[in-house]
Amino acid sequence: MNIEEIKQLIAVDKLEEAENELTRLLEQEESEAAYLLRAGIYRKREQFGDALNDYLSAEEINPAGVARQYIDQINEILDFYNTEMYNV
Repeated sequence: MNIEEIKQLIAVDKLEEAENELTRLLEQEESEAAYLLRAGIYRKREQFGDALNDYLSAEEINPAGVARQYIDQINEILDFYNTEMYNV
């Protein structure tokens, strides 16, 4: 299965199947696109640690790519806290 076919799986919300296909693809050959897609699946599931790992792998492959933006977004999510939720 190629990247375009996997994108179709994601479009119809077959995330588990898409994740499995991306993992198989990455075992054969690492690619920025595959890491970005799998990170997006993890992000949808709020598995931020796994998403962050894949974004970092994508950034290693292409330091000038979009992965850095996503890494920064996840770090903002992880750093966020709401002071109103704490007893003051």
